[in-house]
Amino acid sequence: MAFFAMTSCVSEAPTTTKGGNSCSNSADCEEGTLCLDDGSVKECVEVDCITSTDCAFQHYCTSEFECVIGCEQDVDCQAGEQCNLTTGACEAYGCRSTDLDCSIGEICNVPTGTCVDDTTPRCSLCSSDDVYFSPPSTGICLVDSYEGSCTVDIFASQQGCFSGEVCFPNDVQAFIDAGSVFDLTPLPGTCVVMSNYLYCSQAEDCPRGFSCTSIPYTDGTFSDPVCVGDCGYFRDEGYY
Repeated sequence: MAFFAMTSCVSEAPTTTKGGNSCSNSADCEEGTLCLDDGSVKECVEVDCITSTDCAFQHYCTSEFECVIGCEQDVDCQAGEQCNLTTGACEAYGCRSTDLDCSIGEICNVPTGTCVDDTTPRCSLCSSDDVYFSPPSTGICLVDSYEGSCTVDIFASQQGCFSGEVCFPNDVQAFIDAGSVFDLTPLPGTCVVMSNYLYCSQAEDCPRGFSCTSIPYTDGTFSDPVCVGDCGYFRDEGYY
């Protein structure tokens, strides 16, 4: 009877250099170390950082994986600071954005980094002439509030409204038709407060609290973009 010796074949686990000196890539190294090539051999080397997020504020990670004082971009600095790319230092700034950094009624002067009062005559009240005869070329008149009833004729002579209000007919087409035949019969209307919203090309053209947006007309078209905001509050704060 023949006997056969039974042997088991056990494969050995591959050896790794995790935590050791030699490596193929950084996956072979422990946390806090990188696999770096010094030109002759790859070794796991302890480093301060991999990205600037590993460093403290006002420090950044160099190409040598060291945290040093200074910055390479704004995110390396604390809130309210920006990175001076010439000096590599974090510096305080006055403003970069009207909406984020300035107060109501101010605009950010980006070149100087300062918030300045908006001296543009926004939110000036529209008159009857503005509404009926010569709309402002710098913007459009939009209704802020409604109250009371009134009458108006084709010459925009109105009765029933307080100062600063405009009697706006409920039936605009009837007003146009009346004007075309010089009918002096007053038309019923509503007392409204209308403000002159000025044209803009971008949000930075508007003071804080206002947005640069187009207004839809009843015929489905849109106005050129204007600075839209709370004109009542704006005027109460002393801005016109």
